[in-house]
Amino acid sequence: MTESRRPALQKLAADQRECLIDLQSGFDTREDVLLWLQRVAVRSLGNLPTTWFKAVAMRPDILDSLVGAGEVDKFRRGQLGDQALHRAFRTAFHNTRQRANEYTSAKEDERTETPDGSRQKFVAMRPELSAMDSAQHEALVALFDGFSDRDTIRLWVQDLRTATEGQLPASFLEFAVYNPMGHDPLVAPPDDGPARTARENMAATLLLPAMNQGVRAAFGSASEQPEEGTVATHESFET
Repeated sequence: MTESRRPALQKLAADQRECLIDLQSGFDTREDVLLWLQRVAVRSLGNLPTTWFKAVAMRPDILDSLVGAGEVDKFRRGQLGDQALHRAFRTAFHNTRQRANEYTSAKEDERTETPDGSRQKFVAMRPELSAMDSAQHEALVALFDGFSDRDTIRLWVQDLRTATEGQLPASFLEFAVYNPMGHDPLVAPPDDGPARTARENMAATLLLPAMNQGVRAAFGSASEQPEEGTVATHESFET
């Protein structure tokens, strides 16, 4: 294979491919789907429609296809990738291409080492995006686990400002701390099924759209930085 002179594109394409492979394989639970949606938001660089996350995570027919094992389920997952992800990933790739560093020699007798795109740690070789990716993942896992009291919720909302680039409305704190519709599910026991569903709904309708918008905003100022090493990955959607 010809060595890429723009390894940021190679890295982004590889990350997007992993998301598509996960989609083809399907998921075990709704929480797995939500964590995958967060990864997709980052690797599409925020180019998915804000309403898409709610549509995927709140429609029973789509969820059934995402966790199903039948041939029809697999076909529908393929359709989902073709109709939504292909366009968003393509836009992300083209936007990165316009800003990707090309590693070439200034003189014919000089050799400039090109970073190996397959060994880069950061999404699109941008540390800021990978830091946001980790912060978003951690925020969702914390949400699914629930909280012990209002103080832990307050600290979580503070962390969400970084995870969403400040895209959550200021009213979210009051909703999570004082509004029974927000607060009660957040502090319910882990084995409370309806409360867990309510937390998942909060992720689908409020957090993921804000995270997607945050990635879009962060990409505009993120700088490319080569760094090779062991690529950090999330633990197979464990929550």
